[in-house]
Amino acid sequence: GTTYTPTAGTKRAWLRMQGGGGGGGGSFSTDGWSGGGGASGGYVEKLITNISGTYTYAIGAAGAAGTATTLGGTGGDTTFVNGATTYTAAGGVGGPVGGANAAGAAGGAATNGDINIAGGSGTCTTNTGTFALGKGSDSRLGNGGTVFINTAGSAGTGYGSGGGGGHRGTVTSRAGGAGSPGVIIIYEYS
Repeated sequence: GTTYTPTAGTKRAWLRMQGGGGGGGGSFSTDGWSGGGGASGGYVEKLITNISGTYTYAIGAAGAAGTATTLGGTGGDTTFVNGATTYTAAGGVGGPVGGANAAGAAGGAATNGDINIAGGSGTCTTNTGTFALGKGSDSRLGNGGTVFINTAGSAGTGYGSGGGGGHRGTVTSRAGGAGSPGVIIIYEYS
């Protein structure tokens, strides 16, 4: 859904919010290169006192896996609106396509919570010869996807982690792995 109505008798609520993870990039350009791993989403915790009424929220979607020739998709933002304030755990950026010296994808921002932790960056791409980089970033609630020689990147697991980059170890191009979606966990206190 998109609206949260507290259970009757709830006076306070503790929110844990995780943004969506970015997808891993693919690799096609040169033997031995891997696509970049997707970044993890931001993470927010917030204690709301004197809770009442209904609240609007959104859960960040998973970043799409990059094809062999495209970067990974950026994860969606997880948001929760409390009056004039929006708590935001932004999605992680998708990993780049395999190539020399490509920068790692940036982690999602985190704003307006009591605790705000930016997401981690995906591992950048490089020509490694015998060992492929391009791991998706771990989030606060999940593990990033992995990358191995001459395989597609695996998807992130848990919530908000990045997908692994694909590795071209032979003439076959490889896709990246999808990120994992965000989540909101709400603890109610009477």
